[in-house]
Amino acid sequence: MAGMSQQRESWQYLLEFNCIFRSTSSEYLNCKYFCNLCNYHCKDVEHSIRHLERDDKHLKLMELKKIALDFKFGPTSNNPTPRHPDQLDKFLSNLYHAVSLSPEDYETRETSTKAVAKMYGSTRTKCALLTSDLNINVRTDRPVEVLKLLHKMMVEDENGLLIGWVA
Repeated sequence: MAGMSQQRESWQYLLEFNCIFRSTSSEYLNCKYFCNLCNYHCKDVEHSIRHLERDDKHLKLMELKKIALDFKFGPTSNNPTPRHPDQLDKFLSNLYHAVSLSPEDYETRETSTKAVAKMYGSTRTKCALLTSDLNINVRTDRPVEVLKLLHKMMVEDENGLLIGWVA
């Protein structure tokens, strides 16, 4: 008798591990087991095992569940492998090229004013991002013309890049 109960427990563990649990459905009184992944009712242990081994839908859903668990818990190693720094370097390089200014953007920023302008900040050091502000000090003999030009640029600004630019 001990062998039968032990075998029953091992079958029960196998079924529960594969998301098949005892059913308490009032609609399917003949079925003793229910697959939570496939929403499928099984009559007995043999039927449940056949469902585990042969049903393509169950096999695919189990594979997806394993992948989801791998993403959720991931590797538990605290020591990085030799690939980690290389992948991080590649990621940061791609990120830099995606959001940094191009040489044409630097050229445009340097020649965009008709007065003597002194750049400072991230544009000057060439560490600017596409969303960075253009930091300049404008010096001219005719400040009214510069203010008119700035006003015209702000009025014509379609993307809203100059809003909040002038302090």
